Amino acid sequence: MKQYLYLILGLMLLSTAMAQKSKVLSAYNYERSYLQSEDCSELVKAVDAIEMALTHEKSAEWAKTWFYRGNIYFNVYISKNDVCRRISESALDISYNSYMKAIKFDEKKQFVKEIEPKISVIANLYLQKGANNFNIKKYEEALVDFEKAVEVAQYFQKVDTTALYNAALVSEKLNNFSKASHYYEGLIDIGYDDPRIFHFLAEAYYQLGDSAKGFQSIKAGRIAHPENQDLIIDELNYYLINGQTDLALKNIDKAIESMADNSELFFAKGTLLDKVNDYSGAEAAYLKSLELNPENFNSNYNLGALYFNKGVEFVEKANTYGAHENAAFKAAEASAEDFFSKALPYLEKANNLDPHDRATMISLKNLYSRTGDEAGYKRISEVLDN
Repeated sequence: MKQYLYLILGLMLLSTAMAQKSKVLSAYNYERSYLQSEDCSELVKAVDAIEMALTHEKSAEWAKTWFYRGNIYFNVYISKNDVCRRISESALDISYNSYMKAIKFDEKKQFVKEIEPKISVIANLYLQKGANNFNIKKYEEALVDFEKAVEVAQYFQKVDTTALYNAALVSEKLNNFSKASHYYEGLIDIGYDDPRIFHFLAEAYYQLGDSAKGFQSIKAGRIAHPENQDLIIDELNYYLINGQTDLALKNIDKAIESMADNSELFFAKGTLLDKVNDYSGAEAAYLKSLELNPENFNSNYNLGALYFNKGVEFVEKANTYGAHENAAFKAAEASAEDFFSKALPYLEKANNLDPHDRATMISLKNLYSRTGDEAGYKRISEVLDN
């Protein structure tokens, strides 16, 4: 009787195992059929069969089961048929996770050579998916996709710099500056050769309220990219914000030694000297900037403003003289007119370079008012009022 019972149990176990293998084989066959016919119903059957196979403890530990599952969902995701793609919204994740499970159970390494090329493709698919989500402003989804691309690349002991960079940018979009700084640090650690990374990292730290780390990032960037204009300006801004004008001037003079033809550096120097009321130094720096690049909007505007403000000073000075100081009054007025005349061509040039800049138009309106240029005043006023 016992032998008979053992025989029944054995037959039951054999039958269960064969049923499990049958489901796995059916899933494989349905997938093959889909690849030949592109009939989505075959793909649905493949999904149903492979999911049924996973409900059994034995087949859930077979590498083959997970390998086939990875293939099936991979085909769901890459299908150009919307009906097929709607079979699963998580097809890419399921495919990747299935392949990783297959590798885990594949002690004899039967499927690794077939799986790894698919995983490599999946990394690119995550990158594409992230870019698509980013373009339609689904930033949270995009971040998940880019992070997945980074994760998949790590399987090959590689760093996907594009995915890492994009993950950092999207983190910023989401105001997740802690995560953004982490990714930017990662790019710097692997020697990613882009000076903007140091700037972005500094900005992330500033947003986190850590100005010390932000400045350290700028200093590191200056060492790695000593001639990068943006990082030079970043360093200057830090010194200015912290009232370290002497260091800022020393820093910019050092930069000018190696970039004497850089108009922006002379503009920056002029701005610094302007702020510390070094009129002649600022004037000389702005003029040099414009000598190097006459189309520099900022230098045109700042030099025009410098002359205009100097003219205003002489107007105010003239107003301090009494009736008996007529000669001094006229001299001050003449100086004011001289500076207003100097200001005019630079402010008009700035206006031509950027006709929509309101600060320039307001300065010109004041200048035309002071010089009695009614036509100029009317023209600018109409633009400002519209």
